[in-house]
Amino acid sequence: TDVGYFILFSWDANPIMGADKLIADLCITIFSMFLIVGLGIWNSAGFQRKGFWYGMLLGSPFIIIGILAAIIGNIGIEPSTLKITSYSHILLFTVNMFMVGVNEEISMRALVLNNLLSHFGESREGTKKSILISAVIFGMIHLVNLFFMSPVTVIVQAINAASAGVLFAVIFIVSKNIWSGIVIHFIVDWLSLFISQCFVGGASVLSVEMNITQGIIMVCLG
Repeated sequence: TDVGYFILFSWDANPIMGADKLIADLCITIFSMFLIVGLGIWNSAGFQRKGFWYGMLLGSPFIIIGILAAIIGNIGIEPSTLKITSYSHILLFTVNMFMVGVNEEISMRALVLNNLLSHFGESREGTKKSILISAVIFGMIHLVNLFFMSPVTVIVQAINAASAGVLFAVIFIVSKNIWSGIVIHFIVDWLSLFISQCFVGGASVLSVEMNITQGIIMVCLG
């Protein structure tokens, strides 16, 4: 059974969970850190303590999004039928979600957005370009999920990720802190996917087979 200590080292095709996902996130994070140093943009990458709580305040509405995503994905499911997987599975899920936040915020905000700001400048126009380009890139990297999910679901995810990328970019620029984005990102992903990943019988908006009409509704809500 997938219970206990050895689940921490499991490898599978799940794009959200597993040691393979954990190692991939870690490798991307390390590579991004090297690039940040190499490009000479470390001082503006937001790794200092200052601005953390301001960034958390700016990102607090995201928590509502995480809760709503969990509710939408599990409409029609009877709570009494849900069965918890295992505590070691929840631990792995939590570590995975934290590393997703670390990976995506450091690679997309501390590296990509920060480098774009360095290139275009921090004028109003330069900031707009940097936010837009980084958000589009953030949305596009989610297209790899076409290997695991239906096309409509992935397109909706990519568009909504781009929208979220705008807000995460603003949090980074205004607070000048990367840690708050990491924590908010982690909380949102954990809340929205906890039921689907840690309970047998749970679902998430990522696993819902959407038709075009549902997709348009989800994009508008996103």
